[in-house]
Amino acid sequence: MNMTEPMTTYYAHAIALSLYPDLQYRDKKKLIEIYGGFSGFIQTLEHGNVLDPRHEPMFENLSRGLDLPRAHKELERLEKLGGWIMVYGTSEYPTHLGEIANPPLVLFGMGRTDFQEGKELGFVGPRKPSHYGHRVAQWLAKELVAHNMTLVSGLASGIDSVAHNIALESKGYTVAVVAHGLEHCYPSEHRRLLDWIIQDGTVISEYVPSTRTRREFFPARNRIISGLSRGVLIVEAGRKSGVRITANHAIEQYREVYAVPGPIDQELSMYPNMLIAEGAKMVRSPSDILEDFPMCLEEIDTTQTHSTGPAALTRVQRDVLAQFRGNQPRSIEELKQESRMTTQKLLQTLTELELEGWVSRQADARYTLLIK
Repeated sequence: MNMTEPMTTYYAHAIALSLYPDLQYRDKKKLIEIYGGFSGFIQTLEHGNVLDPRHEPMFENLSRGLDLPRAHKELERLEKLGGWIMVYGTSEYPTHLGEIANPPLVLFGMGRTDFQEGKELGFVGPRKPSHYGHRVAQWLAKELVAHNMTLVSGLASGIDSVAHNIALESKGYTVAVVAHGLEHCYPSEHRRLLDWIIQDGTVISEYVPSTRTRREFFPARNRIISGLSRGVLIVEAGRKSGVRITANHAIEQYREVYAVPGPIDQELSMYPNMLIAEGAKMVRSPSDILEDFPMCLEEIDTTQTHSTGPAALTRVQRDVLAQFRGNQPRSIEELKQESRMTTQKLLQTLTELELEGWVSRQADARYTLLIK
């Protein structure tokens, strides 16, 4: 990020205003809009040509109180990281995000800057999803990315990481919105995933690079996930899940809310089922989402069958398939005993086979062979 001196001054003022503690957010945003963006704001700050005499005390306080030295240091940190900055009200700032009631005044980012606007879907769920939620999230993410959709999530464990990983593995595009500055990573075990997203996708934050994670940053982060997106998909959510905050933001921002139905006796299904009852769009297949994204072209054919033969499978996948006998359903216990695999490895392999259309999981948790 090589900047000319005027641009450095411009960005430093933008950062300093975003950090300024003695002015409420709505007043900062109003000033920017009244004075024609940050450029007009800076000119007024430097030359005192206020449009409204009532603003004079405010600008006098700002001229004394803006911490420009700190802002310049944060810009230096960002440059060392190879990051970039976007300012509210400018042409490069994401259009959808700029339309919400409280968009970040400044966005810090790393990776790509083309947000593929119109194709973004917020993809959220719990940090500890059920086997059902994990399996459905993998299936939906894979198919949506195959249709050029951008998956926006929060880098958290569970469903967030499923969305990011599937998008990257499928050579698609994903955006991670983080609740800390770009110098840090939370959770720390996602450092490799974060680096991968920086390489092939986009990571953004509203916080200056040196900022560490704080609990109150997560609800604020969630409004950006929904704000960037045309709609938000809720895979699973418990009664106290932060996912509810994202859904509420989406509703307030007039975004479409999609929800995956689940068993009525399961805690993680109660909130999505409630959303559906209240008018959210029920997702039974990827086409329920894709039909609202015509720019992503082809409708997915949910009746299509697997087109590759056994040779395309791994040895472990072929070994598991060999345990099936015709149409006879097999339980996890039976398959585990015959394959001598760990439960975790067996479940992973069955999920892979299900995503590829080789097997199907029944309501009683047994699996049947689909392709003979």
